[in-house]
Amino acid sequence: MQELFELIRIANPTKLKNIQPLGKVDTLADTLYSLIQKGEVQSDEDALRHLYSDTKSKVALYQVKEKLFNKLVDTILIIDPNSKNVSPYSIAHHDCLKFCAAFEKITLKGGKKSVLKLGEKTLKLALAYNMSDIIVRISKVLMRKAVYLLKDEKKLNFYRKLYVKYIAIEQLDELSNYYWLNISLRTSQKRMIADDALIEQANQYIKELESKLLPDHTAATFINIQGLKLRIEELKHNHEKVVELVDEYLIGLKNYKDVHANYFTVGLNMKMSALITLRRYREAEKVAQKTFKTTREGYSSWFTALENLLILHFYQSKYAEALKVYQQGSTNKGFKLLPKSRQEIFNVYRAYIQFFMNVGLLSTQEAGRGYKTYRSAKFSNEVPIFSKDKIGINITIKVAQFILLFTEGKYREANKKIESLRQYAHSHLRKGVTYRANCFMKMLIKLIECSYHKDATIRKTKDNLEKLKNIPPEAQRQTSHVEIVPYETLWAIIMDRIDNSSLYKFKKKPKIAKASKV
Repeated sequence: MQELFELIRIANPTKLKNIQPLGKVDTLADTLYSLIQKGEVQSDEDALRHLYSDTKSKVALYQVKEKLFNKLVDTILIIDPNSKNVSPYSIAHHDCLKFCAAFEKITLKGGKKSVLKLGEKTLKLALAYNMSDIIVRISKVLMRKAVYLLKDEKKLNFYRKLYVKYIAIEQLDELSNYYWLNISLRTSQKRMIADDALIEQANQYIKELESKLLPDHTAATFINIQGLKLRIEELKHNHEKVVELVDEYLIGLKNYKDVHANYFTVGLNMKMSALITLRRYREAEKVAQKTFKTTREGYSSWFTALENLLILHFYQSKYAEALKVYQQGSTNKGFKLLPKSRQEIFNVYRAYIQFFMNVGLLSTQEAGRGYKTYRSAKFSNEVPIFSKDKIGINITIKVAQFILLFTEGKYREANKKIESLRQYAHSHLRKGVTYRANCFMKMLIKLIECSYHKDATIRKTKDNLEKLKNIPPEAQRQTSHVEIVPYETLWAIIMDRIDNSSLYKFKKKPKIAKASKV
């Protein structure tokens, strides 16, 4: 069913109504589409129950699914120029792809005049938007047509020059894309990496690509090169430089005709993340407003923007707003189509939201009806991927596991969790980008050693707290996507809810009004 869910997300729901089938309308396929749209079908078993209540045969269902799949593919070929974020380039590229398919089909059918007309029309549009892949595809065929249909040497040489020029541009495009993917492969499931060899490799890629740049290189080549430069600065945790490079990237994009709206969104998301880490919240809010204007709801870049906004609210102590953003993302139809790692990170956000509920900074009423308490045991089982990211988000996961256990009153389990951090901190947390995490882990260990006695804990953690305050995230360069709630904030909440009167007692105070205001 996944391929149907994906196509239904991509296709505009109104498009099916505009398709006039040449044959008989398949009512079962239309019914299945409607059921999926309404959320009543999530699996083959659901579909069988709704469509074939009197049989368990999956053969008929397979046929209906195949018909619906083909019908949805047809809807992808329909583009609405009035839709949000559809650029002139997107419309032109869509038309070129459609023309190319028709051009090749007509060629196979022996078309002559219509082939030449459609080929020239497609080529003209592709040249206007520097679509190297389309130009290569069409000019290669038109060379043959110039000989066998037109007997025109000038035309042959014209198409040949286009082919030679744009095949080189296309090859450079492909090479830059391969280099970008090769670096991304090593960073896709980790939120923090300290790898000098990877930085050196990326630098070598950039040097080679820049030495091969062609005057009419594509926007994709530019984006891949800039993406490598940005990834290097992210690996160095140099967020000031990230902001600077993104601004250059956004200005540079305007020099290209072959630009999707999403290219701007990618840059804005990177800038927003860096600004949050640098504690430049007002600038981050402005970037967020621009980002949501350039992206479509339910798409990958939209979820990235939501993550940034949620973390921004965490840093601003706007927990009610963070809850709304979390719910907006986790209930969106596109959420289940995200990679498992992307879905998993939302469980980390949910754990911290539950912690804020446990201590009274949020209420279940704000979460709405049907909200289910997120227990520590469930959380521990729902983060298998990022638990392997030893110096990255796994630090945040371990902290979340502890604060959930303790606020649930599971003191022995909470103590064991902290005790296990001793070896973890020694093995994985060193000076550098994990320095702040190391300081905070030591403070939690002292909290346990002092049996949650407030005065004793304050005395024993004074030095580490000073180190934490004197080396903030913007100086230590630890990304906000790893330290999703500032350690100083978590520590202040913990200290505010323990005292000297009763050991192993975490007080749930009335909700702080300031924390929920926008």
